Amino acid sequence: MKRIISLLVCCLFFAGVQAQRITHEYNNVSLSEALRQLNEQSEEYTISFLYNELEDFRITISIHRKTVPDAIRQMIGFYPIRMTVEDREIIVECSQKTANRYKGTIIDEQGLPLAYANVTLLNPTDSTLLCGGVSNESGYFAIPLERPRVGDGTSGMQTSVLARISFIGYTTVYRLCDGTELGTIKMQPETQTLKGVKVKGQRLLYTATDNGLKVTVQGTPLEQFGSVTDMLTHLPLMMSDGTIAGHGKPEIYINNKKVRNESELDRLRADEILSAEIITTPGVEYGTEVTSVIRLKTIRKAGEGWSGNYSAAYRQGEQWYGNINAALNYRTRNGMDFFVKGYLTENNELMDYTSQTELKTSSVWTYDSRMHWHNHNIYYFADLGWNWEINDHHSVGLTYTAFSRIGSNWGNIEQDERVWQDGKLFDEGHTSTDNSYKTIMSHSVNTYYNGEIGKWKIDFSADYYGERDYTEMEGLTNGQSNASSNTTTKNRLLAEKLTITAPVPYGNLIFGEEVSDVDRSNDFLQSGFSADDHIHQMTTTWSLYANYSLQVKKFSFNAGLRWQNEHNRYEQNGQMQDEMSPDYHVIIPNLSVSRKSDRWRHTLSYRGYRYNPPYGSLSSAVIYAGKYEYRTGNPYL
Repeated sequence: MKRIISLLVCCLFFAGVQAQRITHEYNNVSLSEALRQLNEQSEEYTISFLYNELEDFRITISIHRKTVPDAIRQMIGFYPIRMTVEDREIIVECSQKTANRYKGTIIDEQGLPLAYANVTLLNPTDSTLLCGGVSNESGYFAIPLERPRVGDGTSGMQTSVLARISFIGYTTVYRLCDGTELGTIKMQPETQTLKGVKVKGQRLLYTATDNGLKVTVQGTPLEQFGSVTDMLTHLPLMMSDGTIAGHGKPEIYINNKKVRNESELDRLRADEILSAEIITTPGVEYGTEVTSVIRLKTIRKAGEGWSGNYSAAYRQGEQWYGNINAALNYRTRNGMDFFVKGYLTENNELMDYTSQTELKTSSVWTYDSRMHWHNHNIYYFADLGWNWEINDHHSVGLTYTAFSRIGSNWGNIEQDERVWQDGKLFDEGHTSTDNSYKTIMSHSVNTYYNGEIGKWKIDFSADYYGERDYTEMEGLTNGQSNASSNTTTKNRLLAEKLTITAPVPYGNLIFGEEVSDVDRSNDFLQSGFSADDHIHQMTTTWSLYANYSLQVKKFSFNAGLRWQNEHNRYEQNGQMQDEMSPDYHVIIPNLSVSRKSDRWRHTLSYRGYRYNPPYGSLSSAVIYAGKYEYRTGNPYL
C-alpha cells in the first residue's frame, strides 16, 4: 500500500510540474498578435514585448505540442529577433532597433511562395551590402534597416535602397525601392543554353536534415557559377557577405578536410561539387566557437588517363580584379590521381570611410577622420598532390601547397583629420601612410584517410602550415616627422582530427579527438612614435568528444559532450606573462530533438559555445594612421 501511495504521489507531482504544451496554426499573422494570443494562453510565463516593434514580422507556421519557449523559438525562425527567459518572464525583442522594416512577399511563376529566397539590401550608389535576410515558408520577409546616410557622412538621408532577390534556378530580381513596402515579387525561371541544349531552371532540390539543409549542386544551375566562392553565396540561407542567416560565418569542409584558407574555395570550380550540406546546429565534433558549418562533397572522378582544365576571371569596378586557374591530372587504372594546380591573382581594392569620435573631459573633444584606402596584391598558389580511391570503402591522399606574393604588394592610406575643442576647430592635417608587404614562401601539407571497416567509419586528417610575413610602414603627417615601422610575423600550425562513427544498439555513436598546436611570433620595430614589442605566443588545444543519436519513428534524439583543453604560453620581450598565459578546461554539452512529418521538420537544440579572439585582434603592433589616431590590437583579450 505504501508503494502504491508513493507512486500516486509521484504521478501527481510530475503531472503538476509538466510543462504546458501549445498547439496552434498561424496563417500570415503578425508576430505581435501571435505573442499576444500566446500570452493569454500561457499559464506559466508572462510574455513581454513591444507590439509595434514586432508587428511587421509575419508568420505562417504550424506549432504542435510545444512548450511556450519552444513555440516562440519556432515563431522567430530566421528573423533578427532574440528571446530571453528570466524566471517566469519571456522577453522578445528585435535585435536591430530600427524604425524601418523592408517587407515583401516572394512567389514563383505559379504564384506559390518561395521559401529560403535570399534578399539583400544594397546601397544604390555603390552596391555595398547594407543588410540581408531570407523569406519564410509563406514567402514573406521583413528586414530591419535604418536608411544609410549619404554625402559627407554627416548630413542628408538616402531616399532609396536597391533590393536584390535571388533564388537558384530563377532570374535574379533587382528593385530600386523608394519606400519600405516591396510588395509581391514574382520570380521567373531562368533559361540557359548549354552546349546547344535549352535547359529550363527549376526550383533548387534541397532536403531538410536534423541539423539544417542538404543541397544538390551537380545537375543544377549552382554548378554554373564558376568558383565555389561564387556558388556558396547562392545557397539557401546564405548572405552575400558569406554568413548564414542568423548563424554567423560558417566553418567549411571539403570532403571532410577543413578549409583553413578561404582562397582554396576560389581555386575549386563549382562543377566539381556534388552536394553541399548546411549545418545550423553543429555537433560536438566541431570546435566550441563554431556556430555553423558547410560540408562540400566533390564529384568522384571516373575513367583513366590525362585530364585538365583552365579558367580565368576578370571583374571591373573603379579598380580591377583578375585571376587564372589551371590544373592537370593523371588518373591510373587502379584509381590513383596525381595532380598539379596553379592559381595566379592580381587584386586591387579601394575603400572610403569616415569616422567621428567624441571624448568628454574638462573639454569636449571631437575627432573627425576621412580616409581613402587603396591596396594592391599579386600572389600565387601552387598545389601538388596524390589521391588514391582504393575502392568504395577506402581513400587516402596527400597535398602540398605553396603560396607567395609576387613583385610589388602595397597599400596606401590618405587621411584627412580635424579636431574640435568645445565646438571650435583646434587642429587639422593630412596624413599619407604607405605599407609594403612581403611573404617568404609559405608551405602547407594536408593528408587524409576516409574509410569503412565493416560498419565502422573512420575520418582522419592532419595539417601543417608555416608562413613568414614582413611588413614595412611609412607614415607622414604635414608638419610632423615621419613615423616608420617594420613587423615580422612567423606562424606555424600543426593539427590533426580523428572521427569514428560506430553502430550501437538503437542508434549511432560518433566519437573522436582533435589536437592543434600554434606557434606564433611577432616582432615590431618602430622609429619612436610608439614602443618596440616582441611577442611569442604558443597555444595547444586538445579535445575529446562523443555524440549518441537515436531514431524512434518520426523522432530523432542527439546528446553529446565535448571536453576541450587549452594551454597558452605568452612571452613579451623575452619575459613570461602569466596573466596572459591561462589554461582552460571546459565541457560543452550538445542536446537536440527533432520531429519529422510529411510537411514539416521541427527541431529544438541546445549547445554551449566558447570563443577565442582572432590573432589579428591580439596583435601588439601599432599602425600609425595619423597624428591623433593609432591602431593596435589588445593582447589582454
